[in-house]
Amino acid sequence: MPRSSPPGSTPSGARWFRQPVLWLAAFIFLAILAGCIAMIVLASRNADMPVETRGPKVMRIPVGSQAGVR
Repeated sequence: MPRSSPPGSTPSGARWFRQPVLWLAAFIFLAILAGCIAMIVLASRNADMPVETRGPKVMRIPVGSQAGVR
């Protein structure tokens, strides 16, 4: 009688590191993580210049719109 493995266990030939879907998921995760880190580094190197505003402000936000600015 052939020996069968219990339900829920993996056969010896189907280990996790032999599953290409898991390698693909790990690669995509690392690529997304590297992209996020690169965007943070690039954003910190190239800060936005402050926009000159005149007129009344509430909590440093202009109250009205400026003419000619879109």
